[in-house]
Amino acid sequence: MAFTTTRNELLLVLVTDDRYLTEDRIALAAAAANAWNVDRLAPMLAVCNLGGGQPPYLSGIRTLPLVCALSQQAFNALADRWLDEARDLFTWCHREFGL
Repeated sequence: MAFTTTRNELLLVLVTDDRYLTEDRIALAAAAANAWNVDRLAPMLAVCNLGGGQPPYLSGIRTLPLVCALSQQAFNALADRWLDEARDLFTWCHREFGL
């Protein structure tokens, strides 16, 4: 799980399954992301790093407005939920698309 921010407005939470996509799997991964996002949307599934220096990969993405005021305990509970959602997302990708 990685965290980053966008222009100090959103916390982006990125979760991967630590697998890179080979060139012949990118279209299948994009189809999986489209199917997931149409049906569920959260967490958003995306093919990341296209055209980057590293190989592309699938990522589950969640956002949280930085104006939210959460206690550490509430944030930890939310992060645990994000990880559970990511497990479901990647299990679905592996089961339905063989990714």
